[in-house]
Amino acid sequence: MSNSGYILIADITGYTAYLTKTELDHARDTLADLLNVVFNEIRHPLKVSKLEGDAVLAYAPNSAVGHGQTLIEVVEVIYGAFRKALELMVLNTSCKCEACKVISTLDLKFFVHHGEFLEQRIGPFVELVGTDVNVVHRLTKNSVGLTAYAMYTEAAIQAGGLGDIAAEFPTHIETYEHIGDIRTYVQDLAEVWGRYQSKVRLRVPEGEALMEGEMFFTVPPTRAWEYVTDPHTRAVITDSDTAHVDRIGGRITEGSVYHCAHGDVHLELMVVDWRPFDEYSYTFDVGGGVTVLYTIALSPTEEGVRVVLRVGHARGGTLDDRTRADADFMSRTDRLERGLRALEDIVRADLKTQG
Repeated sequence: MSNSGYILIADITGYTAYLTKTELDHARDTLADLLNVVFNEIRHPLKVSKLEGDAVLAYAPNSAVGHGQTLIEVVEVIYGAFRKALELMVLNTSCKCEACKVISTLDLKFFVHHGEFLEQRIGPFVELVGTDVNVVHRLTKNSVGLTAYAMYTEAAIQAGGLGDIAAEFPTHIETYEHIGDIRTYVQDLAEVWGRYQSKVRLRVPEGEALMEGEMFFTVPPTRAWEYVTDPHTRAVITDSDTAHVDRIGGRITEGSVYHCAHGDVHLELMVVDWRPFDEYSYTFDVGGGVTVLYTIALSPTEEGVRVVLRVGHARGGTLDDRTRADADFMSRTDRLERGLRALEDIVRADLKTQG
């Protein structure tokens, strides 16, 4: 029986030239280390099918994909881990061999398609079979003039409802024999890495919160991330009547504003730090120049995910203003605890419904 879903290839750029023009032993070890980074960073909703030389083939059935933005952020997180590992290799090596001198010429690219495929288990691997599997493999031979990029087919963008996000990506058309034209959207991952490096971290550190609460979800970290970032489910924590979020370029990220309504009272919470799938922080303007910083942090456990909400001490304004704001937030401890338990109940109910 065929499945419908996403098919992804993560492919190391420059592999062939690196392997053939450098010392085999060192080149092999370097490539193995980098492939391990990619392999270990592939996460839900993606599952690894198999290794293909210098590439990893992965897939995600439709039933496993919650938010389309999550798929793009999984790709960005994998790339960030790869680039960090690559740059650490360059910094830490003292070897003068050719293989070690040109490590920096390697990079990573992704190809993401959506379509039909059959799963065939062969030993420890799941072999994917079908025309759409062939399509994503054909895409690896293309005329894109970048070394680090993610290429999404139009089918993948439409299936994930990612049109607003993809609107910022240049379009690119490749033509293949027996397939015809394939319209794609190409994201420059070098730009993503540059933005990541320039980020200034804003968070409530552990041990420095005015108050905090925690939840435990028996779901993968990416799914837990969706529960605590989706405006409707995260609003349960603060018992909001309605909620929505202003997206930037089609996604929730730094600068996005959550709008929450409590009766006639409307609150605006601005995202100031966004680090999928680990934590994000946002600020609330209390008034009178006083602001409060919140951080929601996720950490995997053996059973699932621990989610901690930290509320920082009030900042700005006068000392009296900050003291009153802190006292007001402390008076809401019971309400916060009820909200955290209510979201845990929603997650448990969803898991039962999904079987």
